[in-house]
Amino acid sequence: MPDPAEAFRSIRGQTRDEELQSHMNIKRLLDRIPGFVSQAEKLSKTSSRSGSELDVDDQVTNPIQLSHLVTYCQLVAIDNLRAVREILNPDGGDVVTFPIVALYPLLRSVMESSSLALWILEPEDQRTRVQRLLRARVTDIVFDDQLNEIVLGPLPTTSKAERSEWNKAVREAAATKKRRRGYIKAVAEQFDIPMTEVDEGTPGFGELNGLAAASADIPDEMGRAVWHYVSGLTHPSASRGASASALDEVGPQVANLLSVRMTANLGQVHVAMLVAVSHYRRADALLRFRMLKVANRG
Repeated sequence: MPDPAEAFRSIRGQTRDEELQSHMNIKRLLDRIPGFVSQAEKLSKTSSRSGSELDVDDQVTNPIQLSHLVTYCQLVAIDNLRAVREILNPDGGDVVTFPIVALYPLLRSVMESSSLALWILEPEDQRTRVQRLLRARVTDIVFDDQLNEIVLGPLPTTSKAERSEWNKAVREAAATKKRRRGYIKAVAEQFDIPMTEVDEGTPGFGELNGLAAASADIPDEMGRAVWHYVSGLTHPSASRGASASALDEVGPQVANLLSVRMTANLGQVHVAMLVAVSHYRRADALLRFRMLKVANRG
C-alpha cells in the first residue's frame, strides 16, 4: 500500500502525471474492497476461540459484550467501503467515476468506525479495554438522551390524554437509561473502575483518528488533519468544497470573475481512501488477533 504521508504531501497542485498516478492508486484500493467484503462476511460467521482475549472480554462484559460494539463498528466501516466502490467503480472495470463530494461522508464513517474499534481493542490489558468499552457505551446513552429530548419535546398542553402519553414515554425512556447504566455499573464494579472515569465518554473523533494514524506509523497530525478535512466535506462548506476540487477554467475572465469547471481532486480522494482503508485493515487485523490470542488469566 502506498505511503499515506507521501500521498498527503502531493495532494495540492497535482500535475497531469501525478493525477494519473492518483487514479491508478485509487483503482488499486477499489479493487481490494470486494476481498475485504468477502473476508468480513466469513468473519461474521466465526466465533472467538474459547479462552481467547475477546472471548474472555465478552464473558466479563455480558450483556454489553465488547465484541458486539467492535464488530458493529467494523460492519459500519465495511458497509461504507462497499458503498464507495458501488459509487466509483461498480462493475470493477476500467472506468472510474469520481463525484466531487459524495464519497467523503462514506469515508468519514469508515474512519470514525474503525478508529473507535481500534481504540477499544488496542490496549494489552483487559481493564483498559473494558474501561474504553464502557466509556463508548456511556457516550451512546448521552446521544440517545439528546435524541429522546428532541423527539419527546416539552410536555403537551392540549389534552390530558396527550400529557399522559408523554409522561409514559418519559418514564419508559428513563427506565431504559437506568437499565443500560446498570449494566455499565455492574461491569465497572468487577474491575474497580470508577464511574467518573466511565462518564468521561469517548474522545472526539479527531483525537481517535490521530491515535489510529499514529499506531500505524502515520504522523498523528496527518490522521487528525485528514479526518478534519473529510469531516468538513460532509457539510455545505463552500471553501472546503473548492479546496477539495480541481478547478479548470472554461471561459474568458470577465472583470474579476472566472468561469471554471469543478471536478474531484484525485490526490485528495486518494489520501482520504488510503487513511480510511488503513484504519479498517488495522482494526480488522487486531480484532482477529484478539479472537485468537489466548487470554492470560494470571
